[in-house]
Amino acid sequence: GMPGPITRLLACSKQQFDAYPASSLKMGPTFVHPNYAYNYNNESSGSYNKPAAVMHWIKESPPAEEFVLFIDADMLLRGAIDPVALGARRGLVLSEDASYLNTGIRAKLPQQYIAEELAPLAKSAGWWHIFHRDDLATIAPRWLHWCGAIRGDPRRYWRTLGADGAPVRGPREGGGEWVSKDISLGDSYVSRGEAPWIAEMYGYVLAAAEARIPTQLKHGVVQYSDFGRAAPYAEGGPAIIHYGLHCHVESYHFTKYDYPAFDIASCGGHFFRPPSKPSPRQALCAETVTLLNRALCSFYREQCPRDSPAAAAACPPAQLEGEWCANDKEDCAEKAKRGECSQRDVRAACVQSCTGCCGDSHPNCLNWAISGECTKNAGFMKGACALSCGHCSPPPPPQRSGAEGEAPPSRASAATAANGHGGDAGEGVAAAGRGGAARGRGGRER
Repeated sequence: GMPGPITRLLACSKQQFDAYPASSLKMGPTFVHPNYAYNYNNESSGSYNKPAAVMHWIKESPPAEEFVLFIDADMLLRGAIDPVALGARRGLVLSEDASYLNTGIRAKLPQQYIAEELAPLAKSAGWWHIFHRDDLATIAPRWLHWCGAIRGDPRRYWRTLGADGAPVRGPREGGGEWVSKDISLGDSYVSRGEAPWIAEMYGYVLAAAEARIPTQLKHGVVQYSDFGRAAPYAEGGPAIIHYGLHCHVESYHFTKYDYPAFDIASCGGHFFRPPSKPSPRQALCAETVTLLNRALCSFYREQCPRDSPAAAAACPPAQLEGEWCANDKEDCAEKAKRGECSQRDVRAACVQSCTGCCGDSHPNCLNWAISGECTKNAGFMKGACALSCGHCSPPPPPQRSGAEGEAPPSRASAATAANGHGGDAGEGVAAAGRGGAARGRGGRER
């Protein structure tokens, strides 16, 4: 239901593009741009690719559509987003309130880079943005500039000590003042003295303020997959799911970080384990896995060769009936030997060890299978990871996309799922229409 086309943004060096599978380029409309992960600051960070992607795209392949919805590749669209209904217009950007950016804004990080008079326009915007195309053309180059400026000189926000051990004070060469104490950035993952991943987010904050283009913050348009109070989309719930972290359905755990080698274009026919019936607080996590599996099913049926493992793979059910023969913990075998399977939590987390069923004895089995270990290390994998390697019979019950009264995956969801991974080459998703365009990139997000 998303109005307008969807475009994937792909960051590739020439060498990466030459080695990129041709089948992967057929996932959908793709715009390829230079990879800024290795960049003018002589550092390696995929964070540069988010502003670089839209900078190149808006200049080299500008959309006919008036508005652009820019999202990350590890996001799923639950329904249509209408920029006009949300209040989008030229001269105003819409975005989510990424409240942790307020830590740096209140500590006057913007004033280290832009004039004091512009600081009130610095807003804690992140995750998704809706731009008028003209505003994006103005903001994007400076977004990249400020991302690089923040990453390139951490001394602008970390206190610097002189030879005498005292903080350096006074004006800095090149402008600004040495900070007498650290400026807290709101990034709990960064180490002191290092550039934060969210420098890219602050880059947007500075670029929009510098351009004197205000940002209107929204709340609840996006939620992480572990959000426990998400209503269905039709009942006013979030329109976007961000699966950037971890989520659980009982003992079942899902995170994209477990599958760094997942390449759907290899047509291996792998799916994520379907969750059991979730509690209301776990519903968004279950929905995330279901949408990804539907997207994978659609891709395998439409894009993979008929003789590939994917073409013959049975698509998993949306909700698991009964038990999945797998261990969710590494110590399941030891617990089973100790006779702990009578404990409810052990039994739920250690189905394979407690029942002896044909399945996966280690929680990393699917990732190993995705990495090709079923062939490379066939002897071990057949015994330890029989389910993920396809040695168990019967397979999970088939459920093709659109069957049994279920709607097929939306183009937006399928494209996002197909490209939702990081790596040296950044990948992402985009959509455009009078209603807007979605853009994204792979890599770490919070």
